[in-house]
This record gives sequence, C-alpha cells and structure tokens, in this order.
Amino acid sequence: MVARIARTELEQRADNGDGEARMLLELQKLEPARKPLYGHVVHSINEQPKRRKFVYTLRLKRKD
Repeated sequence: MVARIARTELEQRADNGDGEARMLLELQKLEPARKPLYGHVVHSINEQPKRRKFVYTLRLKRKD
C-alpha cells in the first residue's frame, strides 16, 4: 500500500513538471524491483540481533 501511494505521488509530481520524479519513474521502468514489496517486508525489520541493556546505579557516599 505504501509503495502504491509513493508511486502515485511520483506520477503526480511528474505530471506537474518535476524532472526528478520523471527520472525516478523512468529508472523504475528500466530496472524493475527484483523483489516485489508485500507484507513480508515488514517482518524482516525484526531480524536484527537483540540488543542488551545495561542499567547502572550510582550511589553517593557522605563525607563524615
């Protein structure tokens, strides 16, 4: 859905005379995406290794 919205945004910008948007659309026609975007792409974000959190405590000593 996001890819479709981005594509229509590019097409609208190209129709309004944006050269960069036209160039991006032409590049997409020459080199289509190797892997189509589906819902599975969202799951690949969580493949990062789990990060460890360290919690430090600071205790102040009184001078007597």
